[in-house]
Amino acid sequence: MEDFGKDLRRLLDGVNQPSILYGNVDSVDEETKTINVRIGDAGLVIPDISLSNVIGGDASVIFYPAVNSAVILGMPYQQPENAFVVSFTRVDKIEASVGGYFCKIDKESIYLSKDGGGSLTISGDTVTMNGGAIGGMVIPDAITNAMNTFVSAFNSHRHAYTWSAEAGAGDTAPPLESVSPFKAEDYTNDKVQQ
Repeated sequence: MEDFGKDLRRLLDGVNQPSILYGNVDSVDEETKTINVRIGDAGLVIPDISLSNVIGGDASVIFYPAVNSAVILGMPYQQPENAFVVSFTRVDKIEASVGGYFCKIDKESIYLSKDGGGSLTISGDTVTMNGGAIGGMVIPDAITNAMNTFVSAFNSHRHAYTWSAEAGAGDTAPPLESVSPFKAEDYTNDKVQQ
């Protein structure tokens, strides 16, 4: 067993471990999904460190750090151009995409969308679907109450009038049909809840 330990130690000694660097986020480029990191007091800046955790795939999760937040970098083979983010202390925004779906979360809102489909934005206590071009949603109970108030008024409304019956027609007044009350389930889309 002692020989196995020596062999393992010798094997691991030959592996080039990545260096760990500590710094602060100097700048964030959302277009290229990269950051520049300032290392130590000397002002050394390592540029264009990728924030993408997926290489060549159609899915990704990107965490955009806050400028000046502390960051830990891994740097394999002592090559700054291959540096990668291990972690940082503050996040300003997160973007995720997979299978044509996209999600962005920041301090002001959450945005969800589907390629060629709809979108949803939640900001504070406001939910906006597909840009909000159609306008606000109906509140089913409020509109049901308003319509049923009208139905009650219509059904109880009577005119005083005189009429004369034709010969052989009898003396019955023409029938007035009552309007049925409205029910919220007649016009409520249960797939959208508020």
